[in-house]
Amino acid sequence: MIYGFHAEAAEEPNQAIDCYNECQPLLGWEFTREVHTAIQCIVNHPRAWSGLSKNTRRCLVNRFPCSVPLKT
Repeated sequence: MIYGFHAEAAEEPNQAIDCYNECQPLLGWEFTREVHTAIQCIVNHPRAWSGLSKNTRRCLVNRFPCSVPLKT
């Protein structure tokens, strides 16, 4: 499966990384690792996640109040 980010959403993870790093050193790195893990889970099991609408699902990110949406 090939994946990418919508152009309007591509900057959001970078802003979150900066915010988490301001709160605690290396917390942005931990956030990045958790988002990457969620993306890998989506790639491996794209239909395993909760539906948001007819054509959209989402995977919750561990430890952080964030989800990764995907179009189906």
